[in-house]
Amino acid sequence: MDKGETVERLFRRVVRALLWSLLMGGEILLLYFLPSFRLYVTSPSPIEDAFLPLLSLFVVIEFLIRLTEGTVIPYILSSARASIMIYLLYQLTGGGVYTSSLVVRGVPVEVTFQFRSVLDAFTLLLLLDLSKNVLGAISFLHEKVEEQLKTEASF
Repeated sequence: MDKGETVERLFRRVVRALLWSLLMGGEILLLYFLPSFRLYVTSPSPIEDAFLPLLSLFVVIEFLIRLTEGTVIPYILSSARASIMIYLLYQLTGGGVYTSSLVVRGVPVEVTFQFRSVLDAFTLLLLLDLSKNVLGAISFLHEKVEEQLKTEASF
């Protein structure tokens, strides 16, 4: 394989990774920077303050996952993404309880939503994804060792 083929292969990987990361959340980042979109965000809440950095983090992780396909790194990054999601779901939602104060016809009203069971279901799905990635990494490394042993045995 000459240098031109290597550069072309790398270029294809980078373009594919960019397209995947655009599909997996990058389009929201692009919309977020449009002035007309910013008109609809009037008073940022703590979740909205964290939105842009978190979305950027997940787009970068998706880009790196797609860029490093064929190695063990995507499994590690996917596991890290699932772990971060579990933490953030509980942190940003206050453990599954959302309280908001409203003023309806001059009367202050406090509304509380409890969605712990939904949050627990998401957490279970993310734990399942985390375990799938750990097992995938173990399987990938096992296959690589087997390939290496086969090539050593053939000599």
